[in-house]
Amino acid sequence: MTLTTGRGVRPGWRKLGGFLLESGAMAPDWAQAFEAVDRARFLPSVMWPYDMATRTSSHVDRDADPDAWYAAADADVPVTTQWDDGRHHGTAPGSVPTSSASMPSVPATASQVPTGRPRPIPSITASEPLVGY
Repeated sequence: MTLTTGRGVRPGWRKLGGFLLESGAMAPDWAQAFEAVDRARFLPSVMWPYDMATRTSSHVDRDADPDAWYAAADADVPVTTQWDDGRHHGTAPGSVPTSSASMPSVPATASQVPTGRPRPIPSITASEPLVGY
């Protein structure tokens, strides 16, 4: 498996971009930038993607299992890139994640917040639901 090359964009990365567009997490005017800047370029060879369903992190190593590593890089999940301020060793998750990469939908959604204008701060009481956040 390769990064974006002369053969084009990896299918998994393109699929994630399509999901972000269809779900409304990413505005259409960000699609070209998303496709051009591959998340995998910024991730270390050893990382721990977080499984939202099981609430666990698992170890993936690009050198040992490139398909699993790229599948994690192309998923809309947060990825721990360091545990325990770098004191952690081994493949099992450490105690405290101290460096990570956000799930791609988080910065994609944040990119839609208008710049130059503060977001309104809602008035919240115990009986009012929080709407719009």
